[in-house]
Amino acid sequence: MFRVVKHNNGYYIWRKLISAGFISICFLALLSIILFVLFLLAEIFVSGADALLTRRIFVPVAKESQLLDTHIDYLQYKKIVYNGMNILFKESSYDKKSTQEIADSLVSDYSIREITSSNIVMHKGYSGVWLLVCRKMLVAEAPKLVKDALSYLKNRDLFKTSFNTKFFFGNDSAYPEAAGIAGSIVGTLLSILVAMAISIPIGMAVGIYFSEISADNKLNRFVFAVIVNLASVPTVVYGLLSFAMFISFLGIPRSTALLAGMTLALIAVPHVIITVIDAVQLVPKGIKHSALALGASRIQVVLHHSLPIASQRLVAGVLLSMARVIGETAPLVIIGMLVFTTERSWYLSDVSTTLPIRIYLWSKNPNGDYQNMASGTILVLVLILMLISILARILKYKSVMRN
Repeated sequence: MFRVVKHNNGYYIWRKLISAGFISICFLALLSIILFVLFLLAEIFVSGADALLTRRIFVPVAKESQLLDTHIDYLQYKKIVYNGMNILFKESSYDKKSTQEIADSLVSDYSIREITSSNIVMHKGYSGVWLLVCRKMLVAEAPKLVKDALSYLKNRDLFKTSFNTKFFFGNDSAYPEAAGIAGSIVGTLLSILVAMAISIPIGMAVGIYFSEISADNKLNRFVFAVIVNLASVPTVVYGLLSFAMFISFLGIPRSTALLAGMTLALIAVPHVIITVIDAVQLVPKGIKHSALALGASRIQVVLHHSLPIASQRLVAGVLLSMARVIGETAPLVIIGMLVFTTERSWYLSDVSTTLPIRIYLWSKNPNGDYQNMASGTILVLVLILMLISILARILKYKSVMRN
């Protein structure tokens, strides 16, 4: 009754080898992706961590303290710094010329404006101020004279490292030591709020129409295919469209948070529509049919059943859509967001910029200090995107457990 099948041992072994080889390739691919992501995050963190720290050296100013509350010029400030450095290095082998060279190299020109009577503190028996150190003198390629001077100051507790608050609360500046991303954060926040205010109502309405109301005909299928294709269009095209429609036709001022938000809304609308369609279609059909059988209209089914059940998925999808557009740079370059702003503004019509644009401007600056600042901004942007993604995943998981 039973038929015994004899397998070819060679074929069996060959099939096992193919299976093991395929699994090994998949494992190596996964491992390479994990290593690449870890390397990328480590590189961003190492490069960006320097922007989050500030270094200062202590400079005595006791002899000239009576001059600090008067109007003195730049050269007088430099003289105060020279005299203070001569006091610090009086026990070293440096002559006055070398000490002045060290002062010119180490002390930031921006920092000398901090030499005021209100900033004077006592340290190591001296009355003086803590002045910022030039970032470019902290690299491995710094002159040997500067490296030795830094070691001398560190050994005598005249050098300190602290958190760089100016990076988060400062604005754009010609001095890397004073530059910050506060204005860019405000511009990004305003742009995203405008994008959400435009894209969410439009995306919700169109998504609900296609998922619950529209008939299955050729026209609706064609329009839906166009929307899906718009989600994959290069974003630089939206920048050109925004320039032609909002700037040339409507006359909206360039380099404003309002224009940036409207441009980002164009990019986000197709993603929000697709998100709404997917979320509403996952609502159990039994609930919809039961509501219709009890006499509810299609709109009542959507408002009282579909949307409440799919609410967490909708929020998660919208957050991911906003995370998708928050890092856009190319369309914002086209509409003129490459601006130098020394003040932050909470008005939509004022000139502003965003975090991706700030990264772009600082990364192409020939000054290496600004490139470190760009890495720090990338680190902040990556953390923001990770938080948004984690929040969206949590909401999506709760929605799955709820259903």
